[in-house]
Amino acid sequence: MRSLVLLALLCVLSPALPVTSAEADTGDPHKLNQRLKAEYPLARTQKIYVVFDLEARRIALRASGLTVAEFPIARYRLWGASRPTASSTLLDKKSLFGPQRQVIDLSEAAEKKSTGGELRALELDDMPDAYQLVLSDGVRISVDPEPGGLFGRTLQLVDDGFWSLSRPLISDWNFILGRPYTELALTLSETDARRLHWSFSEGAACLILWPRE
Repeated sequence: MRSLVLLALLCVLSPALPVTSAEADTGDPHKLNQRLKAEYPLARTQKIYVVFDLEARRIALRASGLTVAEFPIARYRLWGASRPTASSTLLDKKSLFGPQRQVIDLSEAAEKKSTGGELRALELDDMPDAYQLVLSDGVRISVDPEPGGLFGRTLQLVDDGFWSLSRPLISDWNFILGRPYTELALTLSETDARRLHWSFSEGAACLILWPRE
């Protein structure tokens, strides 16, 4: 039921677009075949799933093989080895400050839509724009908003330095524990970061299309 509600509201945000051959073409027949095999079981369901396409620098929310909404990736960083192209599940969403409101008022959404008002029930303002996604295959995805102004860009440079220094230590520690460590850091617009948090629920499936090596 929740998936159908999400699908209906996401259609308000972005019109459904079919997945064309040009959209799916990676330029590598073997890689394209891997992708189609991995995505086919997800496309057969009526549930929403997420495709992180790093080469195309975009995130697509899909249902039944149709793109419901799409978020451009402004920037990404990858630490660790790429994983095989296979679907995984979102286990947890972690953020310093969680959503301000947990309940989406669908009656309010219907009323706003009928009167031509703002769809306040989408609760985008209540979603965090910086968080971490923990996937079932062990991959961690960090999401941050694009920095604004000189101060924001300065903080990003500091964060880049911290990333370069800390990830080898984290990776070595996980190696000692016998666990592979792969982290993907994404930078999205503030609005898109909130939209992804709102629409990507625990238990939902996703697929990461890794860049060519």
